[in-house]
Amino acid sequence: MRINEITVADHPDAWQAAGFTVEDDRVTIGRSFVIRLTGRTENGPQSGVVSWTVGIEGRTEDAWLSPGGLDLRVAAPAVPAQGNAHENGVVTCMKAVILTSNTQKSIDRLHAEVPEFSKPPIDGHDEKGIHYAIWPLEDTEVGLEVVSLNPDQGDDAMLAIFLVVDNLNATIKRIGENDVTPIEVYGGRKMVRIKPRIGVTPGICLIAPPK
Repeated sequence: MRINEITVADHPDAWQAAGFTVEDDRVTIGRSFVIRLTGRTENGPQSGVVSWTVGIEGRTEDAWLSPGGLDLRVAAPAVPAQGNAHENGVVTCMKAVILTSNTQKSIDRLHAEVPEFSKPPIDGHDEKGIHYAIWPLEDTEVGLEVVSLNPDQGDDAMLAIFLVVDNLNATIKRIGENDVTPIEVYGGRKMVRIKPRIGVTPGICLIAPPK
């Protein structure tokens, strides 16, 4: 199982200005997936992740679903063609994160609508009691995480995408220190977040490679 594509309501020129290589309104993240940039429409979403596509072996027909209010397309797996390197040094995906009002309910919904999302191999609580679940996905370091940080979240939303860069200092310099948050440590690795005010809005976290 893998992510084929994530659709984002951003303008391609904003991503290009941030050092991503954009080809035909698409950004290829290593062998992980493609981010499709639709721009903002008058009646549609104005920013962030609009929908995502999961590729599952054995699927021969596409299905459009909306578990938890987040549009999901289920299709056959599609490994992205090798894209050109990104000036900002992004090389692969660590994980994509869906925030939900109730982690267990999201797990149950995903399994009910997509049986291949069986019991998550990683299902636990952190030191603060926050419930999280993780399904490993092909060509990502971790995979898909579902977590509840706020019981009043409302609809499920993919609000964070962790991308691995080859040199975080060089990445910060390319994007601009004023356009990313201060360096923090996440799981023992340095990380910054792109400020959505520059037009890259789906909660992009840029993390250093594993030691």
